[in-house]
Order: sequence, then structure tokens, then C-alpha cells
Amino acid sequence: MFGRLFIRQLSYQQRRIPRSAILQGPVTLDVLAKDTIRPYGLAESKKDIDALKTSFSDSVSGLDDSLLLQVLTHKSYAGGLPSHNEKLAFVGRKFFPVSVLTSASGDHVKTLEELNFDLSGFAAKNGLEKLVYWNTKGLTNAQPSAKITSASVYALVGAILLKKGEKAAHEFAQKVVQQN
Repeated sequence: MFGRLFIRQLSYQQRRIPRSAILQGPVTLDVLAKDTIRPYGLAESKKDIDALKTSFSDSVSGLDDSLLLQVLTHKSYAGGLPSHNEKLAFVGRKFFPVSVLTSASGDHVKTLEELNFDLSGFAAKNGLEKLVYWNTKGLTNAQPSAKITSASVYALVGAILLKKGEKAAHEFAQKVVQQN
């Protein structure tokens, strides 16, 4: 009754691929690399990755460039087709409060519990909001929301946790709390 087109649309919706990608075909990394406003790819994003490495030199040393590009890519960018930071942010969001609260003692615990762990201030201080790839909806000088920049910091915590271990992620979380 519904036909193949309906089933195809449902499968695309389940994978959260935007309708424009169904009509025009999938967005490839070649298309994103040729973007005139802000090219995307390992070679094209080298400047942004190097800026991230200089901001957090001791914390991100030893992490691959492809992983750092994934940390900088929000899921809204290009319909979520390139690898994005959602899963890394989930891991970092779960680890961060536990790491911070286990090292706190006494009165610090009460103040940290009242903190909602909004890390957008830390991202702004370190220039992450200029580096994040996200859907600007056609605006050239738009700034990402606090949720997007916080997700990139959580993704950085998650990437450090997965690649360098719990101790390095704990040290980075302490650095974030001190600067926030």
C-alpha cells in the first residue's frame, strides 16, 4: 500500500538524515571540503585542530587529529553525516560530575552540587566557540549556543578519558572547574 518510497523515507528518518539529503543525495566529505565559507576535513581543518592543540597542549597531546576533529564537530553540522561528538559528549557528561565530586571535600561538595556544570564559560575563555563545526543556518558570524559549546568540552573530556585514561581525564576535569 505504501510502496518502496515510504519505506525508504522511514529508514532515512530513523537514521536522522535530513530530507534535503534524501532529495539531493548524501552529503560527502568531498562536498564539505569544498565549502567556501568553512571547509571541513582533516587537511582543511588543520588550522582549527592546531588551535585546539595549543589551547590544551598538555591535555590533548597524543590524541589523533581525526578524534579532535570529531570533538569539534557538533551533530547539527551537515545533518550529522560526518562523525560528530555526541557519543564522546555523553561519556564526558557522565564522567565529569563524578570526577569533580569525588575529589571535592566538605563545603566544596555543597557548592559543586549547586553548580549545573555549564561549561560554556570555559569554552568561551579558551576560544572553543570559534572552532566548533555546527549548523549556522546561513549566518556567517554566528556564535554557537551554550549547549553546543558545553557539548564540545564534554566531548573533549570523553576523548581524553577513552584515549589517555581516567587519571588524565580527571586532571583535565579539575582544570576545567578551576578555570570555570
